[in-house]
Amino acid sequence: MIEEVNLNRDLKDIPDVSKVRARIKINDVIIDWLSFSINSTNTHAANIFTVEAPYYDQTAKDMDFILNTESLKLEIAVDDGSGSFVRILFGYIDFEDTDLGFGHVTLSGRDLTSLLMDTKALRSKVIANLTASELAADYAEEHQLKQDITPTRLLIGQYDSDQHVTITGSQSEWDILCKLAQNEGYEVYVIDDTLHFKPPSTTKDYYDINWSYADESGFEASNVLKIRVHRNYTIANDIRVRVKGWSGLNATKYSQTVSRKHTPQRTKGRTKTQTYVIHADGVDPDAVTRIAEAALLQLSRHEKKITLQLMGDTILTPRNIIKLTGVGNRFDQLYYPYTITRHMSFGESFLMDVSAKNHDVNSQVV
Repeated sequence: MIEEVNLNRDLKDIPDVSKVRARIKINDVIIDWLSFSINSTNTHAANIFTVEAPYYDQTAKDMDFILNTESLKLEIAVDDGSGSFVRILFGYIDFEDTDLGFGHVTLSGRDLTSLLMDTKALRSKVIANLTASELAADYAEEHQLKQDITPTRLLIGQYDSDQHVTITGSQSEWDILCKLAQNEGYEVYVIDDTLHFKPPSTTKDYYDINWSYADESGFEASNVLKIRVHRNYTIANDIRVRVKGWSGLNATKYSQTVSRKHTPQRTKGRTKTQTYVIHADGVDPDAVTRIAEAALLQLSRHEKKITLQLMGDTILTPRNIIKLTGVGNRFDQLYYPYTITRHMSFGESFLMDVSAKNHDVNSQVV
Protein backbone atom coordinates (compact mmCIF):
# COMPACT_ATOMS: atom_id res chain seq x y z
CA MET A 1 0.00 0.00 0.00
CA ILE A 2 1.56 3.26 -1.11
CA GLU A 3 0.59 6.71 -0.01
CA GLU A 4 1.64 8.92 -2.89
CA VAL A 5 1.93 12.68 -3.20
CA ASN A 6 2.62 14.16 -6.62
CA LEU A 7 4.06 17.66 -6.98
CA ASN A 8 4.84 18.77 -10.54
CA ARG A 9 6.29 21.83 -12.21
CA ASP A 10 6.66 22.74 -15.83
CA LEU A 11 10.10 23.58 -17.15
CA LYS A 12 8.78 26.95 -18.25
CA ASP A 13 8.15 27.84 -14.60
CA ILE A 14 11.87 27.78 -13.84
CA PRO A 15 13.53 31.12 -14.54
CA ASP A 16 16.80 31.32 -16.45
CA VAL A 17 16.86 27.68 -17.58
CA SER A 18 19.82 27.37 -19.91
CA LYS A 19 20.56 24.84 -22.60
CA VAL A 20 23.66 22.82 -21.75
CA ARG A 21 26.15 21.77 -24.41
CA ALA A 22 27.43 18.21 -24.57
CA ARG A 23 30.30 16.53 -26.42
CA ILE A 24 30.52 12.84 -27.28
CA LYS A 25 33.66 11.06 -28.49
CA ILE A 26 34.28 7.57 -29.78
CA ASN A 27 37.95 6.61 -29.59
CA ASP A 28 38.78 10.34 -29.31
CA VAL A 29 36.76 11.24 -32.43
CA ILE A 30 34.01 13.81 -31.78
CA ILE A 31 30.71 12.63 -33.26
CA ASP A 32 27.39 14.28 -34.04
CA TRP A 33 24.67 12.96 -31.73
CA LEU A 34 20.92 13.14 -31.22
CA SER A 35 20.41 12.10 -27.59
CA PHE A 36 22.08 10.33 -24.69
CA SER A 37 21.12 8.72 -21.39
CA ILE A 38 23.32 7.62 -18.46
CA ASN A 39 21.98 5.44 -15.66
CA SER A 40 23.99 5.38 -12.40
CA THR A 41 23.17 3.14 -9.45
CA ASN A 42 24.22 2.62 -5.85
CA THR A 43 23.93 -1.14 -5.98
CA HIS A 44 27.41 -2.24 -7.14
CA ALA A 45 26.43 -2.15 -10.82
CA ALA A 46 28.10 -0.46 -13.75
CA ASN A 47 26.87 2.86 -15.07
CA ILE A 48 24.96 2.16 -18.29
CA PHE A 49 24.82 4.55 -21.24
CA THR A 50 22.82 4.82 -24.45
CA VAL A 51 23.68 7.22 -27.26
CA GLU A 52 21.63 7.83 -30.39
CA ALA A 53 23.51 9.37 -33.31
CA PRO A 54 22.97 9.99 -37.03
CA TYR A 55 24.35 7.16 -39.11
CA TYR A 56 24.91 9.28 -42.21
CA ASP A 57 26.47 12.72 -42.68
CA GLN A 58 28.75 12.72 -39.67
CA THR A 59 30.81 15.91 -39.58
CA ALA A 60 34.13 14.34 -38.67
CA LYS A 61 34.29 10.89 -40.27
CA ASP A 62 31.98 8.28 -41.73
CA MET A 63 30.23 6.32 -38.95
CA ASP A 64 31.30 3.02 -40.51
CA PHE A 65 34.90 4.19 -40.23
CA ILE A 66 34.41 5.27 -36.60
CA LEU A 67 32.85 1.96 -35.57
CA ASN A 68 35.18 -0.26 -37.60
CA THR A 69 37.29 -1.50 -34.68
CA GLU A 70 37.05 -4.21 -32.05
CA SER A 71 37.40 -1.93 -29.03
CA LEU A 72 35.31 1.24 -28.83
CA LYS A 73 35.72 3.68 -25.96
CA LEU A 74 33.03 6.29 -25.58
CA GLU A 75 33.05 9.40 -23.45
CA ILE A 76 30.33 11.95 -22.71
CA ALA A 77 31.19 15.41 -21.43
CA VAL A 78 28.94 18.36 -20.65
CA ASP A 79 29.55 22.08 -20.39
CA ASP A 80 28.10 23.07 -17.03
CA GLY A 81 28.06 26.74 -18.00
CA SER A 82 31.69 27.57 -17.27
CA GLY A 83 32.73 27.05 -20.88
CA SER A 84 34.81 23.94 -20.20
CA PHE A 85 33.62 20.36 -20.67
CA VAL A 86 33.40 17.96 -17.69
CA ARG A 87 33.48 14.26 -18.49
CA ILE A 88 30.53 12.45 -16.89
CA LEU A 89 30.88 9.03 -18.56
CA PHE A 90 33.84 7.00 -19.80
CA GLY A 91 33.33 3.42 -20.89
CA TYR A 92 33.14 0.81 -23.61
CA ILE A 93 30.44 0.28 -26.24
CA ASP A 94 28.85 -3.15 -25.89
CA PHE A 95 26.12 -3.04 -28.56
CA GLU A 96 25.41 -1.26 -31.84
CA ASP A 97 21.92 -1.12 -33.36
CA THR A 98 21.66 0.62 -36.72
CA ASP A 99 18.42 1.59 -38.44
CA LEU A 100 19.52 2.14 -42.04
CA GLY A 101 16.09 3.36 -43.11
CA PHE A 102 15.92 6.20 -40.59
CA GLY A 103 19.67 6.70 -40.62
CA HIS A 104 20.08 6.38 -36.87
CA VAL A 105 22.54 4.29 -34.84
CA THR A 106 22.03 3.45 -31.15
CA LEU A 107 25.12 2.68 -29.11
CA SER A 108 24.94 1.22 -25.60
CA GLY A 109 27.49 0.09 -23.09
CA ARG A 110 28.93 0.41 -19.59
CA ASP A 111 31.55 2.43 -17.77
CA LEU A 112 34.96 0.96 -16.87
CA THR A 113 33.43 -1.12 -14.10
CA SER A 114 32.77 -3.52 -16.98
CA LEU A 115 36.50 -4.39 -17.10
CA LEU A 116 36.21 -6.00 -13.67
CA MET A 117 32.74 -7.41 -14.25
CA ASP A 118 33.77 -9.20 -17.45
CA THR A 119 36.95 -10.74 -16.03
CA LYS A 120 36.58 -14.02 -14.19
CA ALA A 121 38.55 -14.21 -10.96
CA LEU A 122 41.45 -16.65 -11.29
CA ARG A 123 41.11 -19.51 -8.85
CA SER A 124 44.88 -20.00 -9.05
CA LYS A 125 45.47 -16.57 -7.52
CA VAL A 126 46.29 -17.03 -3.85
CA ILE A 127 44.27 -14.41 -1.99
CA ALA A 128 44.35 -15.75 1.58
CA ASN A 129 47.68 -14.05 2.28
CA LEU A 130 46.62 -10.73 0.73
CA THR A 131 44.66 -7.96 2.32
CA ALA A 132 41.52 -6.75 0.56
CA SER A 133 43.24 -3.50 -0.45
CA GLU A 134 46.21 -5.38 -1.92
CA LEU A 135 43.92 -7.48 -4.09
CA ALA A 136 42.02 -4.36 -5.18
CA ALA A 137 45.34 -2.74 -6.16
CA ASP A 138 46.30 -5.86 -8.14
CA TYR A 139 43.03 -5.77 -10.07
CA ALA A 140 43.37 -2.03 -10.76
CA GLU A 141 46.90 -2.50 -12.08
CA GLU A 142 45.83 -5.39 -14.33
CA HIS A 143 43.21 -3.18 -15.99
CA GLN A 144 45.35 -0.01 -16.05
CA LEU A 145 42.98 1.81 -13.75
CA LYS A 146 44.10 4.60 -11.49
CA GLN A 147 43.82 3.83 -7.79
CA ASP A 148 42.10 5.48 -4.85
CA ILE A 149 42.57 2.66 -2.34
CA THR A 150 42.74 2.89 1.44
CA PRO A 151 44.89 0.10 2.95
CA THR A 152 43.17 -2.61 5.01
CA ARG A 153 44.81 -4.57 7.84
CA LEU A 154 43.22 -8.01 7.97
CA LEU A 155 44.39 -10.80 5.68
CA ILE A 156 41.57 -12.26 3.59
CA GLY A 157 42.31 -15.69 5.08
CA GLN A 158 41.61 -14.36 8.58
CA TYR A 159 37.97 -13.47 7.94
CA ASP A 160 35.29 -15.12 10.05
CA SER A 161 33.43 -18.11 8.63
CA ASP A 162 30.44 -15.93 7.71
CA GLN A 163 32.79 -13.55 5.92
CA HIS A 164 34.63 -16.26 4.03
CA VAL A 165 35.60 -15.32 0.48
CA THR A 166 35.90 -18.15 -2.01
CA ILE A 167 36.84 -17.78 -5.65
CA THR A 168 34.81 -19.95 -7.99
CA GLY A 169 34.85 -20.22 -11.74
CA SER A 170 31.63 -18.23 -12.05
CA GLN A 171 32.74 -15.22 -10.03
CA SER A 172 34.13 -12.07 -11.54
CA GLU A 173 36.80 -9.83 -10.08
CA TRP A 174 34.01 -7.34 -9.38
CA ASP A 175 32.07 -9.97 -7.39
CA ILE A 176 35.14 -10.52 -5.23
CA LEU A 177 35.76 -6.81 -4.66
CA CYS A 178 32.12 -6.23 -3.70
CA LYS A 179 32.27 -9.04 -1.14
CA LEU A 180 35.55 -7.74 0.27
CA ALA A 181 34.18 -4.20 0.47
CA GLN A 182 31.16 -5.46 2.40
CA ASN A 183 33.39 -7.34 4.84
CA GLU A 184 35.60 -4.32 5.41
CA GLY A 185 32.81 -1.74 5.60
CA TYR A 186 34.24 -0.11 2.47
CA GLU A 187 32.76 1.38 -0.67
CA VAL A 188 33.88 0.10 -4.06
CA TYR A 189 33.11 1.90 -7.31
CA VAL A 190 34.69 3.14 -10.51
CA ILE A 191 34.49 6.78 -11.54
CA ASP A 192 35.98 7.75 -14.87
CA ASP A 193 39.23 5.71 -15.00
CA THR A 194 39.80 5.30 -11.25
CA LEU A 195 38.98 2.36 -8.96
CA HIS A 196 37.87 3.54 -5.51
CA PHE A 197 38.11 1.09 -2.61
CA LYS A 198 37.84 2.93 0.69
CA PRO A 199 35.68 3.64 3.76
CA PRO A 200 32.59 5.79 3.27
CA SER A 201 33.19 9.45 3.84
CA THR A 202 32.61 10.56 7.42
CA THR A 203 31.62 13.98 6.14
CA LYS A 204 27.92 14.07 5.32
CA ASP A 205 27.79 15.49 1.82
CA TYR A 206 24.18 16.59 1.57
CA TYR A 207 22.53 17.45 -1.72
CA ASP A 208 19.78 19.88 -0.75
CA ILE A 209 16.34 19.65 -2.33
CA ASN A 210 13.89 22.30 -1.14
CA TRP A 211 10.25 22.45 -2.17
CA SER A 212 8.65 25.76 -1.26
CA TYR A 213 6.23 28.28 -2.73
CA ALA A 214 7.63 31.66 -3.61
CA ASP A 215 4.36 33.63 -3.49
CA GLU A 216 0.58 33.34 -3.54
CA SER A 217 0.55 32.89 -7.32
CA GLY A 218 1.75 29.33 -6.78
CA PHE A 219 5.17 29.57 -8.46
CA GLU A 220 7.60 27.45 -6.48
CA ALA A 221 11.02 28.62 -5.40
CA SER A 222 12.55 25.20 -5.77
CA ASN A 223 15.52 23.50 -7.39
CA VAL A 224 13.41 20.51 -8.42
CA LEU A 225 11.13 20.27 -11.44
CA LYS A 226 9.02 17.30 -10.37
CA ILE A 227 8.80 15.37 -7.13
CA ARG A 228 6.78 12.32 -6.11
CA VAL A 229 6.90 10.97 -2.57
CA HIS A 230 5.89 7.40 -1.68
CA ARG A 231 5.34 5.65 1.63
CA ASN A 232 5.10 1.90 2.01
CA TYR A 233 2.98 0.88 5.00
CA THR A 234 3.84 -2.79 4.69
CA ILE A 235 7.23 -4.09 5.72
CA ALA A 236 7.37 -7.45 4.01
CA ASN A 237 10.35 -8.99 5.82
CA ASP A 238 11.61 -9.52 9.34
CA ILE A 239 14.65 -7.34 9.93
CA ARG A 240 18.05 -8.22 11.38
CA VAL A 241 20.82 -5.66 11.98
CA ARG A 242 24.39 -6.79 12.54
CA VAL A 243 27.04 -4.32 13.72
CA LYS A 244 30.60 -5.48 13.12
CA GLY A 245 33.89 -3.84 13.92
CA TRP A 246 37.51 -4.04 14.96
CA SER A 247 39.01 -3.04 18.31
CA GLY A 248 42.53 -1.69 18.04
CA LEU A 249 43.06 -1.93 21.80
CA ASN A 250 43.08 -5.71 21.99
CA ALA A 251 43.25 -6.51 18.25
CA THR A 252 39.93 -8.34 18.24
CA LYS A 253 36.80 -8.30 16.12
CA TYR A 254 33.33 -7.93 17.55
CA SER A 255 29.78 -8.40 16.33
CA GLN A 256 26.34 -7.62 17.73
CA THR A 257 23.04 -8.68 16.14
CA VAL A 258 19.53 -7.50 16.97
CA SER A 259 16.32 -8.37 15.16
CA ARG A 260 12.65 -7.46 14.95
CA LYS A 261 9.72 -9.50 13.71
CA HIS A 262 7.46 -8.22 10.96
CA THR A 263 4.40 -6.49 12.48
CA PRO A 264 1.58 -6.81 11.70
CA GLN A 265 1.81 -10.39 10.47
CA ARG A 266 -0.26 -10.24 7.27
CA THR A 267 0.95 -13.45 5.74
CA LYS A 268 0.98 -16.99 7.06
CA GLY A 269 4.01 -19.15 7.23
CA ARG A 270 7.65 -18.33 7.48
CA THR A 271 8.71 -14.84 6.40
CA LYS A 272 12.04 -13.88 4.93
CA THR A 273 14.55 -12.09 7.14
CA GLN A 274 16.36 -9.12 5.62
CA THR A 275 19.82 -8.56 7.07
CA TYR A 276 21.60 -5.20 7.22
CA VAL A 277 25.28 -4.91 8.12
CA ILE A 278 26.82 -1.83 9.71
CA HIS A 279 30.55 -1.42 10.37
CA ALA A 280 31.72 0.55 13.41
CA ASP A 281 35.39 0.26 14.39
CA GLY A 282 36.90 1.28 17.69
CA VAL A 283 33.76 1.50 19.85
CA ASP A 284 33.00 -0.13 23.22
CA PRO A 285 30.53 -3.08 23.54
CA ASP A 286 27.73 -0.90 24.91
CA ALA A 287 28.08 1.46 21.96
CA VAL A 288 27.87 -1.48 19.55
CA THR A 289 24.52 -2.48 21.04
CA ARG A 290 23.19 1.09 20.91
CA ILE A 291 24.24 1.44 17.27
CA ALA A 292 22.50 -1.82 16.37
CA GLU A 293 19.27 -0.94 18.16
CA ALA A 294 19.17 2.58 16.71
CA ALA A 295 19.64 1.23 13.19
CA LEU A 296 16.97 -1.42 13.77
CA LEU A 297 14.49 1.23 14.88
CA GLN A 298 15.18 3.36 11.81
CA LEU A 299 14.87 0.44 9.39
CA SER A 300 11.71 -0.95 10.97
CA ARG A 301 9.84 2.28 10.37
CA HIS A 302 7.82 2.62 7.21
CA GLU A 303 10.02 2.83 4.15
CA LYS A 304 9.77 6.09 2.24
CA LYS A 305 10.89 6.77 -1.31
CA ILE A 306 11.13 9.86 -3.49
CA THR A 307 11.42 10.25 -7.24
CA LEU A 308 12.68 13.56 -8.58
CA GLN A 309 13.31 15.33 -11.83
CA LEU A 310 15.69 18.25 -11.78
CA MET A 311 18.13 20.10 -13.97
CA GLY A 312 21.20 18.01 -14.73
CA ASP A 313 24.52 18.67 -13.06
CA THR A 314 27.82 16.88 -12.44
CA ILE A 315 27.52 17.11 -8.64
CA LEU A 316 24.96 14.52 -7.57
CA THR A 317 26.26 10.94 -7.32
CA PRO A 318 24.81 7.75 -5.79
CA ARG A 319 27.15 8.36 -2.83
CA ASN A 320 25.57 11.70 -1.92
CA ILE A 321 22.75 11.98 0.59
CA ILE A 322 19.69 13.98 -0.44
CA LYS A 323 18.26 16.27 2.21
CA LEU A 324 14.62 17.03 1.41
CA THR A 325 12.85 20.00 3.01
CA GLY A 326 9.66 21.91 2.35
CA VAL A 327 7.31 18.98 1.69
CA GLY A 328 6.24 18.30 5.27
CA ASN A 329 7.34 16.56 8.43
CA ARG A 330 6.40 13.09 7.21
CA PHE A 331 8.76 13.29 4.26
CA ASP A 332 11.31 15.97 5.20
CA GLN A 333 14.33 13.80 5.96
CA LEU A 334 17.44 12.24 4.42
CA TYR A 335 17.28 9.98 1.36
CA TYR A 336 19.91 7.78 -0.29
CA PRO A 337 19.90 7.74 -4.12
CA TYR A 338 19.81 4.31 -5.71
CA THR A 339 19.35 5.36 -9.35
CA ILE A 340 20.28 8.57 -11.16
CA THR A 341 19.48 8.87 -14.87
CA ARG A 342 20.92 11.80 -16.77
CA HIS A 343 19.50 12.41 -20.23
CA MET A 344 19.60 15.00 -22.94
CA SER A 345 18.42 15.42 -26.51
CA PHE A 346 20.23 17.69 -28.94
CA GLY A 347 19.22 21.29 -28.35
CA GLU A 348 17.16 20.41 -25.27
CA SER A 349 17.76 20.78 -21.55
CA PHE A 350 20.05 18.51 -19.54
CA LEU A 351 17.85 16.68 -17.00
CA MET A 352 18.22 14.16 -14.16
CA ASP A 353 15.67 11.64 -12.88
CA VAL A 354 16.49 10.43 -9.36
CA SER A 355 15.07 7.67 -7.16
CA ALA A 356 16.03 7.51 -3.49
CA LYS A 357 15.09 5.67 -0.27
CA ASN A 358 15.25 6.73 3.36
CA HIS A 359 17.83 4.06 4.17
CA ASP A 360 21.22 3.21 2.72
CA VAL A 361 20.76 0.43 0.16
CA ASN A 362 24.44 -0.50 0.47
CA SER A 363 23.89 -1.72 4.04
CA GLN A 364 21.53 -4.38 2.74
CA VAL A 365 22.73 -7.95 2.38
CA VAL A 366 21.07 -9.64 -0.57
